[in-house]
Amino acid sequence: MNPKVLKSIAMIVSCMLTPCIAQAGLTGATVDVIYYYPDLSTVYADLRDAVVGSSVEYPNFQNQLSIDVADESLTFTQLSDTPYAAATFNGFELNILPGGPELTSVSLDPSSTFDLSSFGLANGGSSVFLNLQGQNIPEGDTIILDFTSAAFVPEPATWAMMLIGFGGVGATMRSRRKQALASD
Repeated sequence: MNPKVLKSIAMIVSCMLTPCIAQAGLTGATVDVIYYYPDLSTVYADLRDAVVGSSVEYPNFQNQLSIDVADESLTFTQLSDTPYAAATFNGFELNILPGGPELTSVSLDPSSTFDLSSFGLANGGSSVFLNLQGQNIPEGDTIILDFTSAAFVPEPATWAMMLIGFGGVGATMRSRRKQALASD
């Protein structure tokens, strides 16, 4: 088979498979963080909207912690020893604003230095909550939550165009083979 054709097929297949990686993909998405205390109906602080990028989005929240939203994780780093009151809800909610990915799971990263069990997804995958009620988190400890989202699934029209493209490559290969046989 012609090396150029093989190279073209390999490039097409790699382009098709690339978006199938299941990652959150928050880079470039706009998020906001809300701190609730003493319950989920009372907003204690609403942090400004931030675009997820390479810098720490919320570097110094009330001299207590920094909040870094990355492409596939959310990191809370304690800047001072902080006891969180044992209220109904004393914690944070990360909201992914419209246009961002829909998260399908959240888990505690093994490299976290603080073990926590009260976290999860809300609002159909557009929010992550972290309840710190009754916790005493020492300075320097980190809580890292990892995200995943649904894998990209092409629309039916994309599949149809892809099949037409493969048919065109096959027809070209067949006609070139016939021309090569005819000239021999």
